[in-house]
Amino acid sequence: MDSLEQGNAAAIAGHGVSIGDLALSLRTIEEGLLALPCDVAVRTGDGYYLVWPEESAKRPLIERLQAFLTAQTPDVSRAAVRFIG
Repeated sequence: MDSLEQGNAAAIAGHGVSIGDLALSLRTIEEGLLALPCDVAVRTGDGYYLVWPEESAKRPLIERLQAFLTAQTPDVSRAAVRFIG
């Protein structure tokens, strides 16, 4: 499969396993649609970064966006895994 959504959908339908991002799959795992086959997850260090000019006149709006995005980010620490890597 070439996307996380396709891989997860195939696994949910019983067509094998899917390897993907824990944060993006966490809700599906918590809902019981997918299960973790082991208690280990690899920490990749990959991430997304919100950047803007330090003296931007739109800083208050950007900070609101940052707060919103942060609130939407799943807390992977509640997954029953230990991280390696």
